[in-house]
Amino acid sequence: MKKNTPTNPFIYGRILRLEDAACSRPDLERAIVRSFEKRERVALYGDRRLGKSTLVIRTLAARKAPCVVIDLLGLKNIEGLCAVMVGALEEYVRQRSMLIRKITPWLREIGLDLKDIRLLLSRGGAYLEMSTAQSTDTLRRLLDRIGQLAERAPLAVFFDEFQEITDQLPPEDCRHVLGVLRSQIQRQSRVAYYFAGSAKASFTKLFLQEGAPFFEGAHLLEVQPIGVTPFREFLAREFQRSGKPASTAALEAILGIAGERSADVQQLAHETWSMARDTPVAASAVGRALLQIIGASESLALALLDKSTALQQRALFAVALYQDQPLSQRDLVRITRFRSASSLRKALEHFLSGELPILEEIGAGRVRFRHRYLRLWFVLERGRAMNFLPQLADPDEYQRLLPDSVRLLSE
Repeated sequence: MKKNTPTNPFIYGRILRLEDAACSRPDLERAIVRSFEKRERVALYGDRRLGKSTLVIRTLAARKAPCVVIDLLGLKNIEGLCAVMVGALEEYVRQRSMLIRKITPWLREIGLDLKDIRLLLSRGGAYLEMSTAQSTDTLRRLLDRIGQLAERAPLAVFFDEFQEITDQLPPEDCRHVLGVLRSQIQRQSRVAYYFAGSAKASFTKLFLQEGAPFFEGAHLLEVQPIGVTPFREFLAREFQRSGKPASTAALEAILGIAGERSADVQQLAHETWSMARDTPVAASAVGRALLQIIGASESLALALLDKSTALQQRALFAVALYQDQPLSQRDLVRITRFRSASSLRKALEHFLSGELPILEEIGAGRVRFRHRYLRLWFVLERGRAMNFLPQLADPDEYQRLLPDSVRLLSE
């Protein structure tokens, strides 16, 4: 009998499904289920890549709780918000309407008519398209649809990266959107609403600042990193179950290098599993996996440098090398030889916004890389970095600035 080929149990880059291996978070999972049962509003906040989206979506799926997922990452305007909501509702309806002949009557029951929709046959499936006017009236009508959906059965709605509304929309648009959302949502007693955000300051301000549209409008739930002990047990179990038991040294290397973010741990574990040829999996496989991940970042890194000025590149390498150092903004300006804090800030703006922002604010005027492994590519490019930061020619200074996660690669 042919043996089953072992499969890599570690998934990254997408929401984990029920069949995927995931480290359990029982307290948070119970809170999410309880809030669904009581049709409450919950705001989950915490650092990015900690698994907030997976936590909400996977927990509700395990409970068989229907959920409309509205991902606001990359939001640019009100029309974009409406378009995302249309797509989310379309997906929700499509998954629950197996036959076209059942869709139209059901849609009419919740208030949609031929002015709003048109059904297209494509590849044997039924697809729903809705017109999107460029106004908050469209947003109000979409929220009305959600309320009508909930009249048929209990429903959850998940707004992911909710802080994008305040971070990306013009102030006047932001005020209108938040006002409509608050007024409509607070009347929908049969819908459980979940909001998640990665930009802690701007997200929590929406719910904690007196006078904000959502002030006291949701229970705040902090999503903290998964503890080292449960994550170590999870990694050991999945390596063992998949036929590639890992040594204690390998497990410690994964957790030490990847840090606290769940997605980073999953990615490094995934590549380590793929790289391992012998068992038990050794720490050396983790080093090879890290180099593989960093190497995969090179095309993006080079494209960023190609589209940047010399001043912008100097600022970017400075963030990569010094973001973990306890430096004031004045100290960083001096070290990087910028004329002023404003000139340094102007150079960094190129990477804080745009189509692909790779830096993010962390408060007090400080910034950091959004993606751990992309940052490590810049850290390891000592030759390039010395062109902008001559002090790195001193091997001791360079070694001092290396993150613990890559010291093994430089030895």
